[in-house]
Amino acid sequence: LALRQRLGLTGDPIAIFTGRLAAEKRVDQLISAWPAVRSALPGALLLILGTGELEASLKAAAGPGVHFAGPQEDVAPYLQAADLFVLPSTAEGLSVAMLEAMSTGLPALVTNVGGASDVITHAENGWLISPDAPEQLTQALLTLLGDPPLRARLGAQARLKIETTYALPVVVQQLEALYRRLANRPAQPAGAEV
Repeated sequence: LALRQRLGLTGDPIAIFTGRLAAEKRVDQLISAWPAVRSALPGALLLILGTGELEASLKAAAGPGVHFAGPQEDVAPYLQAADLFVLPSTAEGLSVAMLEAMSTGLPALVTNVGGASDVITHAENGWLISPDAPEQLTQALLTLLGDPPLRARLGAQARLKIETTYALPVVVQQLEALYRRLANRPAQPAGAEV
């Protein structure tokens, strides 16, 4: 609560999007879903961090309960103040924003694109939905924002996934093991396939 006050955030629960405000991120679908969320959870706040070519049109489309905080040098306090991370993109690689959110223990609601399913197991350590499925997005928001115990369980498992698979010491150890295996392989003749 103190962190939310320090950041000037009034709302409960809080969903957060961090990233570029570009067409493929589908923030417009998130904003379109928000009136249904506010109908069920009148205090709900959608917090949007970032900037991009769609910023003006997204702000114009936003209704009550949507707050644009602009680009932030340090997103960690905002992630820590939020209840749910949302990324409704139609195209992603392996989202760093998603990994950052999960590392803070925040459950992630993301579209099943790019590397999302490599990190998230649906309903175990996050929530996967189809891309460009606004009705799924709305239902998932209502489900997750309306169920604090579910969010807590998903968030704890999300953090565990990051700690055991993506934390720097783990990645260094994996790279070191790979380099050792490669160093111990017999040399290949020039031009031979590896």
